[in-house]
Amino acid sequence: MKNREIISALTHLIFGFVAIFLTFISIKKGVQLKSAKHIVSYAIFGITMISLYFASGSYHLAKKGSHKKIILKKLDHIMIFFLIAGTYTPFCLITLQGYLGWFILSAVWIIALFGVFFKIYFIHAPRYLYTGIYLIMGWIIIFAIYPLYKNLHIYGTYLLLSGGLFYTIGAIIYAIKKPDPIPDLFGFHEIWHIFVILGTFCHFLSIYLYT
Repeated sequence: MKNREIISALTHLIFGFVAIFLTFISIKKGVQLKSAKHIVSYAIFGITMISLYFASGSYHLAKKGSHKKIILKKLDHIMIFFLIAGTYTPFCLITLQGYLGWFILSAVWIIALFGVFFKIYFIHAPRYLYTGIYLIMGWIIIFAIYPLYKNLHIYGTYLLLSGGLFYTIGAIIYAIKKPDPIPDLFGFHEIWHIFVILGTFCHFLSIYLYT
């Protein structure tokens, strides 16, 4: 196993354990609020967050060329769709609410389910294609940015947008495979992982502190 695969695995596995703690304190907040809406929203976000990071870490630890690695690669990519939809859930159900919240939530979960089919049957699709789908899905929220801004604290909005920018920059690095500073140790893929973690953490802070 290459050193860079170990680093890729460790970055996401470590954050996977962090995600368990973040999910716990989020659900605890929901319980304290005595709000089923908060509990369910936080749980969905947390479960998708934990699942993504452990799927990614496990994929990078699997033996190259093995059937297990192929399966885990599909799961890794599928969980990206689910994490995006899971991140939308608290913002749509708690912050936006109403018809707009449900409409956007339904749309992103339908796209996520389409993504499952897409990644199962087209796992070798061009990198730019599925990366583009991730980005479009992630930025659908821009169409509701004004009502979101009105109902979400200004700092919550900043954190939400910052998370989106971290994901976007990371996705571009992933798509073009640059910069790739130390290819055998810490290259473009590891940089992408760091940006994903930063994006997730910004979104967690926005959700936990301001929804």
